[in-house]
Amino acid sequence: MKKLFTLISILIFLSGCATSPSFQTPSGKPEVTVARATKKEVTDYLRDMMTGNGYNARVVGGEKAVYTKAIFGFKDDTSFSDESSSGEEIITYTFSDTPGGVQVIGEVEQIKKVGSNPRQSIGWGHYASAETVYGWLITMQDDLKK
Repeated sequence: MKKLFTLISILIFLSGCATSPSFQTPSGKPEVTVARATKKEVTDYLRDMMTGNGYNARVVGGEKAVYTKAIFGFKDDTSFSDESSSGEEIITYTFSDTPGGVQVIGEVEQIKKVGSNPRQSIGWGHYASAETVYGWLITMQDDLKK
C-alpha cells in the first residue's frame, strides 16, 4: 500500500511539472486590460518596450503584434542545455476592444532549431518568459493609466 501511495504521489508531482504556466486571468495567459487607452497607444508602447529588450517586430498591425528574438544555448524541458543549440522566442500579443479598455493577451513560444529538424516547438510559454511578459504587461498597464 505504501508503494502504491508513493507511486501515485510521484505521478501527481510529475504531471504538475509538465503543465503550462497558468495565470489568474480569464484566458489563463499573461493578460491585462488597459483602461482608457487606444490600440495605437498600446501597440506603440509594446513596440518601444520589445525593441528595447532586443526583440524584432515580425508583424504589427490590426489585432496582433508578433516579436521575435534569437536564443542560444538554452535549457528546455526536453533536453539538457547544449551550447550549440539555437532557436527563436516568439511573443505574440493580441488586442481587442472591450468596454473596460484595450485587452492585451500575451503568448510565448520557443522554437528550437535542431540539426535536420530546423523547427521543433518546445511548447507554450516557458515559465520564466511567460512571467516576464506578464510583468511587462502589468508595467504597461500602470504606465498608460491616465
